[in-house]
Amino acid sequence: MAVAGAFCGLSCIAYFRNASVWFSDVEVGKVNLVGIGTKCRRDQLGSVEAKFSPQPTLNFLRKDGSRAFRINTRLWTQDQVRTIQDAVGG
Repeated sequence: MAVAGAFCGLSCIAYFRNASVWFSDVEVGKVNLVGIGTKCRRDQLGSVEAKFSPQPTLNFLRKDGSRAFRINTRLWTQDQVRTIQDAVGG
């Protein structure tokens, strides 16, 4: 039981330390818990949509309606979430 608790605790620390969102002139992307990145070209990105169930997330949607990636909004303040939405045009 202690090992499972330690694993969960260390996973949470790693997630908060590694999770990030980045923007460039050409692409938007995120890095997840284990350092794996997902990106989408800005010209293919259509909007950013907020969802609140089952977790509060921002879904980065392509112009064709498919989801490029999503981020958990619990990692950022409301001002940071608004900045992300404004940067992408959501």
